[in-house]
Amino acid sequence: RLKQLLGGEGEGYLTKLSLEMDAALGIFKMLDTEETGAVNIDEFVCSILQLKSNPNNIHFATMMYENKKIMMRISKLSRLVEKNFALLLYDERSGPPKQPDSS
Repeated sequence: RLKQLLGGEGEGYLTKLSLEMDAALGIFKMLDTEETGAVNIDEFVCSILQLKSNPNNIHFATMMYENKKIMMRISKLSRLVEKNFALLLYDERSGPPKQPDSS
């Protein structure tokens, strides 16, 4: 989908910035940490401009991306551990752990 968006007129913008499609796709993938196929346009444009202003920023951006992915995995693992810990505390006499009231 990004290729479609950057094709035509968008490709002209990349050319003006001396960026190739692969670089733009790489930035998009780095920002799409949740793998939804969508990123914030401001974040995307800002990342492209930062990369253009200092090509060494790619190392920093890569580290930030890796850090974000690791934090998401830790968060998922934490939720899983909490859920399973609650199940371990299950006592047949008192019944399953109470779920928060959704009302």
